Amino acid sequence: MTAALRMLDGLGLIVRTPADPVRMVRVHPVLQRVTYEALPAHRAQSLAWTVASVLAEAANASGDDPAFMPVLLRAFDMLRKRAEPDLWTTASRRDAFFASVDIFFANDTPAGVHPLFFRVGEALGITGQPAAACGHFEWLMGEALRRHGPETTVAVRARERLAHWRGEAGDAAGAAAAYAAILDEEIRSFGPHHEITFTTRAALGRWRGRAGDAAGAATAYAQLLTLQQHKHSPDYPDVFETRAQLAHWQGESGDAYGAAMAYEALMHDLLRVTPQRGGPTLPTETFAGAVTVHPNWFAVFDAHHGHAHWRGRAGDPAGAATSFRYLLDEQIRVLGPDHPRTRATREELARWTNSR
Repeated sequence: MTAALRMLDGLGLIVRTPADPVRMVRVHPVLQRVTYEALPAHRAQSLAWTVASVLAEAANASGDDPAFMPVLLRAFDMLRKRAEPDLWTTASRRDAFFASVDIFFANDTPAGVHPLFFRVGEALGITGQPAAACGHFEWLMGEALRRHGPETTVAVRARERLAHWRGEAGDAAGAAAAYAAILDEEIRSFGPHHEITFTTRAALGRWRGRAGDAAGAATAYAQLLTLQQHKHSPDYPDVFETRAQLAHWQGESGDAYGAAMAYEALMHDLLRVTPQRGGPTLPTETFAGAVTVHPNWFAVFDAHHGHAHWRGRAGDPAGAATSFRYLLDEQIRVLGPDHPRTRATREELARWTNSR
C-alpha cells in the first residue's frame, strides 16, 4: 500500500503527506472530476453511496477530534454538490414509518437518506459546535419535508435531533418546548405507553430541569414513572433511572425531605437486585489493575449520595455527614481515592461536617 501511494504521488495523481493523519492522501481535483464524469449513471450512484459510507465510518473512527471536522465538512459539501440526489432514497410514508420507528429510535438512521447526513450533524455537536449542529439538522429537516413530506422517518428524527442540539447550544427552554410538541404528536401516533414516548418524555424532563423549571421536570418524570410502572416490572432498569431523576428534581423543586426518602427507597431496591457475591467489586480485573465494578453499584453509590445530600438539605447535617462518611469508605475501597465519585463524596463530607 505504501509503495503504491508513493508511486501515485510521484506521478502527480495524489498529494501524499504521511505526517498529517487527517490529510494523509489527497487526490488532485482534476483527476476526481475526470474520473467521476467518466462513470455511467448507475456506477456514479453506487460510488456516491460508497464514498458516503466511508466518510461516515471515518467520522465514527475520529470520535470527537475537532481536527477532522473541516475535512469531513468539506468532503460532505463536495459530495452533496456532485451526487446529493443519489444519497436520498425513496421515503416510506406513514405505514412504513410505524413499521420502522422502533428501529430508528434505537439510534439507527431512518430510511430515506444516507446515514452520513445524520452523522455530520452529530459530529458537529460532539466536537463543540452545537449551534452548527442545530443549523445542520434544521436544514436536514427542511430537505426531508421538501422531498418526502412530514410523516417520514428522516423529518421526524431530524426534528428530534434539532431539539436536542438546540438545548446543548444554550436554549434549554426552546429544547423543552420542542420536545413537548414532539411528545404530543407521538402520543397521538403511538399512545402514551410506547417506548418512543417514554424516551421523549424523559428528554422533556431533562430539558425542563436544565431550563430551570425544576417543578416541571419533576412532573414530567413523575408522569413517566407512572407510565413505566404500568408497562414494566418494578426492577426494570429504566424504572430505576426514572426514580433517580424524579428524586433529584423533587429535591430541586423544594421537597428536600421527600427527595431524601425517595433516594433511600431507591438505594434499598437497587441493593436488593444487585449481585452481592464479593461485594461491589467483581473478581475480574481490567488493564492497569483497575477493578471492574458491576454497573448497578454505580447506581447504588449515586442513590446513597443523593440520599445523604438531601438529608443534609432537609436540615440534618449530622446525619448527612455520617452517611457520606460511610459512602466515602466504600468508594475508596471499591473505586479508589481518586475516582470522580470519590472526590465528590469527600467534598460533600467536608461540607456537611463543617455545617454541624
